[in-house]
Amino acid sequence: MPPLQTEAGASLAATNITRRAAALGKPFAFETGVNYFAPRSCEMPDGEFFRAVAGAADCGIVLDLTNLWANHMNGRADLHDVLAWLPLERVWEVHLAGLEFAHGHWLDAHSNGIDDELVDIASDVVADLPNLGAIIFEIAPDRIGRFGERNLLLEMEKLHRLWGRARRAPRCPSNAKVPARPTIAEPAVPSPEDWERMLAHRMLPLGDPMPASTEQLTVRRSDEQAFSLYLQLVASFRRGAIAELMENTTRLLLLGMGDVELRRLMDRYVAATLPVAFPTDEALSFTRYLEENPLPIPGLEDLSKFESTMIAAVADGGAKQVELSSDIEAMLDTVAMGRLPGPSTERPGTLLEIVVDPAPAVRRIA
Repeated sequence: MPPLQTEAGASLAATNITRRAAALGKPFAFETGVNYFAPRSCEMPDGEFFRAVAGAADCGIVLDLTNLWANHMNGRADLHDVLAWLPLERVWEVHLAGLEFAHGHWLDAHSNGIDDELVDIASDVVADLPNLGAIIFEIAPDRIGRFGERNLLLEMEKLHRLWGRARRAPRCPSNAKVPARPTIAEPAVPSPEDWERMLAHRMLPLGDPMPASTEQLTVRRSDEQAFSLYLQLVASFRRGAIAELMENTTRLLLLGMGDVELRRLMDRYVAATLPVAFPTDEALSFTRYLEENPLPIPGLEDLSKFESTMIAAVADGGAKQVELSSDIEAMLDTVAMGRLPGPSTERPGTLLEIVVDPAPAVRRIA
């Protein structure tokens, strides 16, 4: 979720970046984010906020032009105004992708080719980035098949032409003169904690009463639309994490339930459980949900147990053991052929050990 773009919010972000960089012992860059909320009167303009964070943290910037383009298309902030504020010498990487219009917003869905107008803007921008190290085209894995090889090559050609502009970039100490921010008397500004409590109240199924907040945090009609969008995006991300990490379990559920019932199952899971920070934890949470809400699909218990154990082994980097009552290799072959496992896959319990060294490997113990 986007931060509240106040001076306190910029200070908090810079503190977190500084601590993270010190812990990693590596240079750190933050990404210019997409924000589906309309600006609030207490907030700094997007470009000024990014500049304040980078200066206070003395860090780099990942300039996601598509995020800023989405903000521009949705009426939040003019892309050129944002770029005018940025310290361009701090930009180390540029990201580009295609937008998709859905749920009343332009979304940075990594779904299509780069807009021609954005390519033209990027061509001017990269020529002024003295420390640019990479230009990245982003596309979601599930979109590549429909996108096609030819279209992918066309996008690569666009990036190569942009890189040709970037490599001749002047080694300037800073970007052009920054516009002055108008001085406006503002009422009391809500704290980052107030903002986070309000987000948690609206995004998490806790049922707690709305926390006390200042007038600036009154939920506006545009906020309601943004929250509705964010809830859909979060649910989509959670379902996608499960489908990607538990591919065979998801395929078996689809075979056993059909598309409509599987979607309903995912909706029930999302409504009944809290989101977690990492996709691996989401997959393990879904496995626990299946254990607590068993379904009469042959092989589901063993297959979900097997895949979740493999995920846990990869996440922890250690060996994990799992006992199964089915021939897992035969079951995987059956599911891959689009068939439900039958009685032929049943056999006495087998204890398997999954190790990661460096790729996951499975061996039979007993």
